[in-house]
Amino acid sequence: MHPRKTILLSFCLALITTPHIRAQQTFWTDWRMGPPSTTMADSSYGSPNPAAPRKQITIDPYFKLGWEDAAVAGFHVASSCLISGFGAVSNHKNFGIACLGGAGAGTLLYAGSKLGTFAGYYAGVGYGAKGITSLGASIRDNLAQGIGPFSRFQYDLAFLRLSIGDAKSNDGMTVNYYVLPAPIISSAYAWGSGARWDTETSLKLGTPVYRGDVGAIEQNSNNKEAIAFSMPTIIVNENYTGEERDVLGHEFIHTLNYREMSWIDAVFENHVYGDRFSEYHLKLGGEIGAAAMAPFLLLEHNSRPQEMLPEALQLRPQGSK
Repeated sequence: MHPRKTILLSFCLALITTPHIRAQQTFWTDWRMGPPSTTMADSSYGSPNPAAPRKQITIDPYFKLGWEDAAVAGFHVASSCLISGFGAVSNHKNFGIACLGGAGAGTLLYAGSKLGTFAGYYAGVGYGAKGITSLGASIRDNLAQGIGPFSRFQYDLAFLRLSIGDAKSNDGMTVNYYVLPAPIISSAYAWGSGARWDTETSLKLGTPVYRGDVGAIEQNSNNKEAIAFSMPTIIVNENYTGEERDVLGHEFIHTLNYREMSWIDAVFENHVYGDRFSEYHLKLGGEIGAAAMAPFLLLEHNSRPQEMLPEALQLRPQGSK
């Protein structure tokens, strides 16, 4: 496909898949039809106030383009442009064309993350958000490895990364798979910590979700009032009784961030370990990125660099700051 068509198609997909919902939705309307909560979490992730009166709060889910959205979109566009461009140069391809294609891919990454903020509100939205994010990441990584932008599409499903593409670009197979160690390790940790599998919420979001003692999981950090944690499996505090749908959206964006770190695989496969791990059906980009960010877990929640994107994008009730 011609590069200009690739770029145009990427931007069009991003625009089409970004819902523009003007009508206000009732904040307490839930797909599970459960009783409304008496408290609600704020964006600072502090403990809910048990004494707060019950009241109906509305939220406007229209994707308003505030400065936070502009910053996140700009980050994705710029970083994807550079990743694709420099990767292409290392494979003797044109920097400018790959950079423009990467910019289109970055637009998709932003659209996927923004849509992911609704994952806690509407069943099935998480699957779409993962699909858009996966398309953007696949285009960016393909260009960085010097192959066609649509030569390969990779989608994370639980503990596996499914890969569909031409055999030459897909490690010799039209349909391939790679094991993701981080979801397996984090799920094992959840089970070992006594957390229980939440089938309903897992199916709703399209990613593994557990209920457990999040405070114990973050006991080595300064955040003593954690509501949820993602690594990249989501673990929600089983003792939390407040409104959690915005919390789920926040944590879901973290799982998308894990998918976005596949660019590390593209770089390492080009210059460091080649196809060594791919031959064993392993992908370690997300794990390398998570390990690099792990020291920041010792900081307060809102001071961690990895919280900047979810905090900027997550939904907030009307009237909140």
